[in-house]
Amino acid sequence: MTDAERAAEAETVEMETVGVDEIVRQERVRSIFDAKRDCRETRTKATNSAAAGDVNAGSIIFRNALETYIREVEPLFAQTEQGRRYWSDRDFGVVDVRPRHDEVDADNGGGNGRVPEENLDSDKQAKIDLRGLGSLFEHDTPVTVSWSVRTIDTSRMTNRTTVASTTVRRNIPMRALDRMYSVVNGYLAEIGFGVEVNQAQKNTKLDDDLLDEVADWRDENL
Repeated sequence: MTDAERAAEAETVEMETVGVDEIVRQERVRSIFDAKRDCRETRTKATNSAAAGDVNAGSIIFRNALETYIREVEPLFAQTEQGRRYWSDRDFGVVDVRPRHDEVDADNGGGNGRVPEENLDSDKQAKIDLRGLGSLFEHDTPVTVSWSVRTIDTSRMTNRTTVASTTVRRNIPMRALDRMYSVVNGYLAEIGFGVEVNQAQKNTKLDDDLLDEVADWRDENL
């Protein structure tokens, strides 16, 4: 093989490599935008469910889509100080897990005119803080907490007190999920993900190292 032929072959291989790398890069960017689009569409469905009176169903389906979206871009939050604050420190609200009157188990001392008077589990949090985007993955769907509750029987003149047990199940409120969704979108815009896929693919802030980290993390954890 002559020197000219070797040079031509090397150039061909290099061109093919660059072409494949660019395709992979575009697919990585597109997968993030697909997750974002799915999350937006699911948010619309969740709103419709809430309007129809099924708030819990709406928050569940939106939370599932939001978790997928955030997992897709999770490694990017470790790249900047602001991203790390969003992940660990940003206040997104609370989930109130205090038992309501209708949640006291009638078979264990509640119901029939009995209402919660005092929570006996003083070591448990009445409200769970949603601190950082990472908190979305720290709690079950729905958030579940068991309580022992002192009740008072309002149906009797004696106002007899008893101890009841109850399990509280709460979904993360839609307003908290909306705040998380907004923060993720805002952060991606800050680091170079524009509104359109093509713009993001061309943005120089989106270096290959970031996209490689996204791909490696997904391969190991999803």
